[in-house]
Amino acid sequence: MHETLSWAPALSRTLDYAFRDPSLLQAALIHTSYVNERPGRGLESNERLEFLGDAVLGVVVAHRLYELRPESAEGELTVLRAWLVRQSTLARWARQLAICSCWWATPGRRPPPCSDASAWSWPSVPG
Repeated sequence: MHETLSWAPALSRTLDYAFRDPSLLQAALIHTSYVNERPGRGLESNERLEFLGDAVLGVVVAHRLYELRPESAEGELTVLRAWLVRQSTLARWARQLAICSCWWATPGRRPPPCSDASAWSWPSVPG
């Protein structure tokens, strides 16, 4: 396994999910600031995956709410979906799952899902 993904098995166990493509997992957790300070290394930031993930998360959450709340009106479902996918809710889940410790960014740049600096630490990655 590539040394930059040394934390991937632990994250897989935490999430109870086997990642088929570790390079996508790596890209999902790399902030643009980290890539910009390491030009020519072939790293990809999480921006495109974040775009896709936001859309997928919205669809999945909407579908589950639709199934689980048949009595709810569209407006109520919209409010619930917005609450479930907002940054503060996702940040709490990220901290609970220890995803923050896998985030790569330039020193001094707090990862968006982990705005509390005490909730995360730098992963062991090559300089």
